[in-house]
Amino acid sequence: LFRSYKASSATLYSVVPNTSVGDFDITVDADATRVKKDGLIESVAANQARLDYPLTNGVVGDCPHLLLEPSRTNSLTYSTLAFNGGSIPTGWTVGFGTGTFSHTETTYKGQGAVKHTQITTGRSYLSEAINLSTSTTYTLRVEFDRDNSSGIDDDDIILSTVSIDNSFFKRWSDVDDNGILEVQFTTGADASGELRIGFGVSGNEDGGKTIVFSMPQIEQGSYATSYIPTTNSTVTRSAETCNGAGDSSTFNDSESSLFVEIQGLAEDNTNKYISISDGGGSPYTNSLTIQYRSNGTLRIFHNGLDFVDAIFASGSSFDQTENHKIAIRFKENDMAVYIDGVSQSLNGSFVYQSISGLDRLAFDLNGNLSFVGKCKQLIVFNTALTDSELEQLTS
Repeated sequence: LFRSYKASSATLYSVVPNTSVGDFDITVDADATRVKKDGLIESVAANQARLDYPLTNGVVGDCPHLLLEPSRTNSLTYSTLAFNGGSIPTGWTVGFGTGTFSHTETTYKGQGAVKHTQITTGRSYLSEAINLSTSTTYTLRVEFDRDNSSGIDDDDIILSTVSIDNSFFKRWSDVDDNGILEVQFTTGADASGELRIGFGVSGNEDGGKTIVFSMPQIEQGSYATSYIPTTNSTVTRSAETCNGAGDSSTFNDSESSLFVEIQGLAEDNTNKYISISDGGGSPYTNSLTIQYRSNGTLRIFHNGLDFVDAIFASGSSFDQTENHKIAIRFKENDMAVYIDGVSQSLNGSFVYQSISGLDRLAFDLNGNLSFVGKCKQLIVFNTALTDSELEQLTS
């Protein structure tokens, strides 16, 4: 369980033990953002853990999660939509500009936004030039303020990319209940063009329409991550790390239980680990590990990473992107795995081997293959919990 953090400290504090021994060392870029309890989005200081509040159907959740993300670059150079005294955001241009229209500086979720109104029939979208890599998968994400947008029909085209291979058009109906429009696309041999947001991106629109948009982001990858502000150039947010909790006196080598409540960001063909270990190298002996596998499944290993070390191996129906509560009991001749309140059948070929020297808890495995996702709870018990305790913990 995470107690708190300080903006000036590269530490994520634990509840128990209430000493520095249980605290995690964390690295986070100053270019990272998080959703606060009030739903506003703020930039975090360097090495400040991101306790991020979830948004569901426009409602901010009561309980935050620790957010750990991979390195990503916002390829848009002027995503903050700052007007800087002008009539439109710096770095953007008005396309066509026919009919009567206006662009007004505003904010949304604490970030810069544009209120764009097409008063009479015409075209007046905003555009920014984009230069991407060829034959590469990207995710585009833009947020829209539904409460302050009006007069828009579901089939109104509000966003497009043009000129680049695999250009596309997106409609108001593509914006989800959280006000987010997200689309994945793959460039071809031509990867230069422009992003258009507004009315009339493909032809004239009727007047009487207002749209408020904010935080546009184009990043290389098959899924969106949190917002990366840019003002006059692309910006890269480095991958986060969170490790180093515990010491040799913290863990019980002979019997323990590990509980996590986690959610992966995506099933993205990478391996991700949470582990208790002695920090040794391959073949990862003396470790208990939870692996979100590159094929979208789950495996739990004890004393290594070969299949014979797998306490549990899920089937393809396991969804890494859902929130899961996972608990593991390890003790000689008394192993157990519970997922979301249900006892799991263990791998039939697993043979228990003693482990020793456990001295660290980390969102990685010996400094490699860091876990990418969200974590609400992580608890280590130095006893072998009973079946009823494991069931209750994971329900």
